[in-house]
Amino acid sequence: MVGFLRGLLLVLMLLARLLPFLIVAALLIFLWRRSVRKRRGPDFQGPVYTVDYKVVDEDEGSQDPPSDCHP
Repeated sequence: MVGFLRGLLLVLMLLARLLPFLIVAALLIFLWRRSVRKRRGPDFQGPVYTVDYKVVDEDEGSQDPPSDCHP
């Protein structure tokens, strides 16, 4: 029983010594990844077009397609 408690205490002390370094490393990795994500913005190669949509009434939308349209 004493050996188990001594082993448990050893593991806890090891974690207590390593935990601050692990927290700092995780924080640095998190901040680095966040800054890389922010820098990457949209890269437009040409003009950006906008589309104006026509509002269609329900009666107009239910018409059969023209005969020259084949699915």
